[in-house]
Amino acid sequence: MTDDDDAIEQALDASPEEAREQFQRLVKTEGLDVAYRTAISICKDGKAPAPAKATMVVALMRAAGAFARAEEDPVIEPHAMTPAQLAHEIKSIQAQAKRRARARDGGDGVFE
Repeated sequence: MTDDDDAIEQALDASPEEAREQFQRLVKTEGLDVAYRTAISICKDGKAPAPAKATMVVALMRAAGAFARAEEDPVIEPHAMTPAQLAHEIKSIQAQAKRRARARDGGDGVFE
């Protein structure tokens, strides 16, 4: 009996909650490893179709955090802002309020 068979047997004997936890644990450990190795092998396979390779490249880059938004402007609490940062934030909030007021009053059309 393999480790996978043992895990399946344990899941069958478990409550639904325990089975779900066991499944999630397997997916997060063995599943991620298999998915990673498969993605790499597809990318390295000279005969793999281009769409498959492109999909795997995107999946790998996403998993690596390459598409995560960098915090260009981290949130700074007002008490920690410099006077220039406070002034910029106030102007930004005022501009946003004006845009919302125009949109609410119907004055934000293309021909306005």
